[in-house]
Amino acid sequence: MSGFLLKLFCMNIRFVIILTFIVALTWKSISAQEKNSINQLDALLIQGEYNDVVSNCLNALKTDSLNAEIYYKLGLAYQNLMLNDKTVEAFSRALKLAPDNKKFMYTLARFYYNAGKLKLSQPILDSLCTHDSLNWMYSFYFSDIYMQKGLYSNALPIYQRFHNYDTTSTLYIDKLAFCNLRMGNDSIAIKLFEKSLLINGKNIPSLKNLSYLYLRNKQIDTAVYQLNQGLKIDSTDADLYYRRAEINYSQNYHYRARPDYLKVLELGDSSKLVLKKIGIGLAYNDLPNDALVYLLKSFQKDSNDFETSSYIGQSYYKLKQYKKSIKYYNKVLKLLSPIAKQIEYSNSLLADSYKDSTLYDEAVKYYTKSLNLNYNLSVCIAIANIYDDKLKNNDKAIYYYQLFLNNLKSGELVIYKQYIDKVKERLDWLIKNRNKKR
Repeated sequence: MSGFLLKLFCMNIRFVIILTFIVALTWKSISAQEKNSINQLDALLIQGEYNDVVSNCLNALKTDSLNAEIYYKLGLAYQNLMLNDKTVEAFSRALKLAPDNKKFMYTLARFYYNAGKLKLSQPILDSLCTHDSLNWMYSFYFSDIYMQKGLYSNALPIYQRFHNYDTTSTLYIDKLAFCNLRMGNDSIAIKLFEKSLLINGKNIPSLKNLSYLYLRNKQIDTAVYQLNQGLKIDSTDADLYYRRAEINYSQNYHYRARPDYLKVLELGDSSKLVLKKIGIGLAYNDLPNDALVYLLKSFQKDSNDFETSSYIGQSYYKLKQYKKSIKYYNKVLKLLSPIAKQIEYSNSLLADSYKDSTLYDEAVKYYTKSLNLNYNLSVCIAIANIYDDKLKNNDKAIYYYQLFLNNLKSGELVIYKQYIDKVKERLDWLIKNRNKKR
């Protein structure tokens, strides 16, 4: 019996070995097939055959629904076909099946980022950066989200970390400098941009930022110098000409600004603002005919710009073309009318707040501004009441009570008869007792 058992045991061992060998061969065959399938998908992706990739992936998933790599390839195909919802679904499924796969995490995070869905991208990038804080690809997108949100103090340590490992990289220096620029640390930002330029003197973005910083700190000549250096490097950069023109224009150096604005036009920027500023500069230099050439082109692009209309009216006036001048000045008044009404209303509301805060002098100041823009009987009587009751200024109270009564319309005389009678009674009393102390 023992011999039989031994024989049976040996047979079982042999069977297990054979079975293991068969399974290994089968698994190796499956792995090879899967690898070959993935390679085929990669080749199709490279060739741009995205619909074929989708078809092959969907077929593969019918028999292997837990294959994260297939979902990832499917997501890449959908992304190139611009099927955003399906892209997110595929990438998310891949990540769910392989939650620690950094490639899947990064791809999904970058997709969200490019789609403007920063809230969804940020936590994924945060996790990636936590596990690999010196991976610049992860940190670039993560820090840029902070920059877009204006959280410069959050982005700053990220750039500082990379700068500490490579102090000669102008990329990291410029990022640090820009954070400090946005945070208002001008002196630090200037030093960093200057350091960047010492390493790479042809760094035009740094020259532009330095110019901006010097301009902000009222160092006008130094600001212009930075732009001049940039133009020595690239004389086709329209932005450099525009920035220099803007600085000269802001200093009322219209003659200096004009060649740069004209160069901007030559380089292809015919925006209404450029045309307008050339025209205004010519108008300032008493060249109305030349000014009209540019101002009218600007007006064609934007007929609702009151400043352009005003200078057109001024230029026609100088040319003694009064009918055209009147036309454009009327246009200005029409454009400014809503603004004037809003200013009038806002002055009145501000005055109400001052009056209710018992700051009567300030209240009168803003009620008067409102009244000067447009007569309003309620504002007029409010001023009279403050002078009468709060500030005890009889002369001023008399003036505004009389102004109120003199501007009443026929309909108002009937509607407000009782109130008007009281105002007249009070006015008579004030006039009789003008010189008496209260």
